[in-house]
Amino acid sequence: MTNHRKERATDGRNTFIKQQRLKAGKYFESMGASVKDRTPYLLRSHDDWPRNIIVPEVAAFIADRIQRREGHFALHTYVHHGLSSQAFLWNLLGPLAAGGRVDILTEIVALAFPGTAEVVSAEFEYEDRLVLGESGGQPTSVDLMIYRSDGSPIVLEFKYTEPDFGPCSVFRDGDCDGRNPATDHSLCYLHLIGRKYWDLLEEYGLLTGNMLADSQCPFTSLYQAYRLVLFALVSKGELLLVHDDRSPVFVTSQNGIARGVWGRVIESLPAEVQQKCAALSVQDIMGVLEQHPDLNWVSELQDKYF
Repeated sequence: MTNHRKERATDGRNTFIKQQRLKAGKYFESMGASVKDRTPYLLRSHDDWPRNIIVPEVAAFIADRIQRREGHFALHTYVHHGLSSQAFLWNLLGPLAAGGRVDILTEIVALAFPGTAEVVSAEFEYEDRLVLGESGGQPTSVDLMIYRSDGSPIVLEFKYTEPDFGPCSVFRDGDCDGRNPATDHSLCYLHLIGRKYWDLLEEYGLLTGNMLADSQCPFTSLYQAYRLVLFALVSKGELLLVHDDRSPVFVTSQNGIARGVWGRVIESLPAEVQQKCAALSVQDIMGVLEQHPDLNWVSELQDKYF
């Protein structure tokens, strides 16, 4: 079995991106795929995104879901990019979800949540506007919603080369000064238009410690992360982050000290909520997949990404 687990990245995110761009470009070249002239890691057209998917049945599975959900499927703008996290997840777990291999999904989930109930199904790009009161705009989209036999879901978020968890667009666009609304929810524009975020943070006991004391709103840099935590809690499930060990952004270490954005999120949560959150690397998952020689697509997955 190939050992995919290496020391956590020390060369920086930009080095990781350059290496993966080269790998993606070589992969597309080997396929004879049509790419952009100056960016060989980018397929020529967004419509070519199925060429970014290793198993044709998975591309067909996704296309079917897009059609069934009639515009309510969050197909990313750069899904045709060789470094698309959406495409990587579909290549990593899509064959299991589309092929009904819930037994292997159960093995993977058990790495993060030992003793977990068996997985029965999984759905990509899951949305439910009612969970967080998101009546307008783009609602929270779960990369992969995994359902278990005991009725509790796993909210899976996948990160590849991203520099962060998505920040609040209201702050990013300069329409908010970033002041912390923890003690005065009316300071948050999103609260005023009906989003339940702050009420739910309070209801689930997350407004403690730095979340209360910090002068800056936690959503300015960790907006997506806290929405996902809340989505998992309201859904009576758990949150699983899947990341790449080669990127230093989310889970890493420096001089023997745990670092990374994921750690910041976890440290801010009450102990009982921390127990409902876990992280796995794609390297961990590859270790499970390689124990199943009948999965004939894993070698191409290795060539494409590792």
